[in-house]
Amino acid sequence: MVEYLGEQLDIEDVSCVKQYTERKPTAYQHAWEIRDAYAYHEYDDAEWGRKFRTFLHGRAWTHDEGLVALFNQAVGWMRRHRVLLPGVSVLARKVSEVRTAAEKRLHATVSRAAHRADATLPGDLVATLVTPEDARFSELERLRRPPTRTTGTAFARSLERADEIGAFQLGRVRLSQVPPNRLAALARYGLGSKAASLERAEEPKRTAMLTAVMRHLEAKAIDEALDLFQVLMATRLISTAKRATEKERLFTLPQLEKASRMLARGPSPRPHRVLTRRHSGAARVRCC
Repeated sequence: MVEYLGEQLDIEDVSCVKQYTERKPTAYQHAWEIRDAYAYHEYDDAEWGRKFRTFLHGRAWTHDEGLVALFNQAVGWMRRHRVLLPGVSVLARKVSEVRTAAEKRLHATVSRAAHRADATLPGDLVATLVTPEDARFSELERLRRPPTRTTGTAFARSLERADEIGAFQLGRVRLSQVPPNRLAALARYGLGSKAASLERAEEPKRTAMLTAVMRHLEAKAIDEALDLFQVLMATRLISTAKRATEKERLFTLPQLEKASRMLARGPSPRPHRVLTRRHSGAARVRCC
């Protein structure tokens, strides 16, 4: 291989490769020459470092990605923009710091919006984590349970559930500056957590998760009530009417068949006379 590379580089005496390790700065000098030849940028460069941090913070804020996915995005950006990759541990630590900062920013933004909408709203949301004395689970767990039966009673309860969740008026919380996918991910995390875990969470994370969960449940409860209403209309009203109409049609089929046979055997109708008048006023008879 050394001889092949020597031919490609027009090196007559390839034995000089043994001297490569004798001078330590040689490897660094060659790396610098390659960097300059292909217009690569240092990771510590002020301008490109600022651009990289801007990309990384923006990516962490707008996308719900794990550490591995965000790390791969960072590597891809640096390759596309010809930025020399640092050590793996250095880049991994930077990605972890940025992702943690994005999560804290998300929690603070949502919690602050909830306090601005109503100062008592965070306390009302935390109260849903309490389990009543005569119940086996908290109010939040009760509200996030969808209807399981297709009955009129279940439909009435689904309407009551939607009304209870709508009483929090989460629509007044202004979250237009928060990416919808981050808010949806926060709601999924809260829905997958037990009430005790949410209660132990620190502020502002707890208020942020409860706000996202209730906003999600508000829309979901209405959709589930409408779906249940559609099923009840299809199974209890429309299907019953269709069955009654079909039964009545089948009942009249024999009479319709008898009338059809009588009409088929009967004589053709005779022409009848119609009395008309001429333009002159004289009457005449016309056969139809």
